[in-house]
Formats: sequence, structure tokens, C-alpha cells
Amino acid sequence: MDASLEVFSRAVAALHEAGAAPERWPAALTEIATLLQASKGALFDLQLGAREIVSFVSVGHDAGVQKDYAEHYHAVDPTLQAAFEHTELQPFTAYETFPASFRTRDEYFHFAHRSDIGDVIGGAADMPGSSR
Repeated sequence: MDASLEVFSRAVAALHEAGAAPERWPAALTEIATLLQASKGALFDLQLGAREIVSFVSVGHDAGVQKDYAEHYHAVDPTLQAAFEHTELQPFTAYETFPASFRTRDEYFHFAHRSDIGDVIGGAADMPGSSR
């Protein structure tokens, strides 16, 4: 990642704005994707015990892929479980966490490959006022 101070500053500012005004999350995800040189981004509010999606905000994802993920693949997505098991606010990448031998036989990773979802950077945060 070779981001300028301006790109980094925009992403940080957008995160702060979205924290105070949730309707700003799409703009914040766009800035984060730009910073990370990614084509897509998503933010989930999950009910941890049931692993149910409470809300989902994304940029760059195909609507059909979003629907398939929300209806089935989130329930089998090992990256979500990995986020829950990592230290809060500690990011990880799926390709570092899950070896190629696992990814080649896992249902979620087959879906991700078909859907043009590359490496996933994940992390968990227990946000004040969230539904967890």
C-alpha cells in the first residue's frame, strides 16, 4: 500500500464522520477502499450469538452477490468467525489466516472466488449502542 497522507487523512476523517452519522458509512467505506487500493468494501452489524446480520453496508459489491451472501454465505463464512476470535480491533487478512489448502475446499471461498471477492481484511469491534 502506497497511500498519500491526503488519502489516509480522508479515510480517517470519513471514519470519524460515519461514527457520528451512520448514513455516512458508504462514503467512509469508499475512502477506506481507496486507501487499501480495494474495489469493494463492506461493514456488518451482527448479532453475535445468532450470527444474524442486523445491517449491512457495502460499496462495489454486485447486488446479487450481496443477496446471496445475506441469505446463505454469511452463515458459513469462516472469516466472520475469525474476526470474532481475533483481538478486538486487530485486523487480519483471510489469505494469512486460512491456508490455500483450506480455501480450495471451503464453500465460502468457492463463493468468494466466483463472485470476484479477493482477499478479505477483517476485524471485530464491539461498538457502543450496537446490537451485540
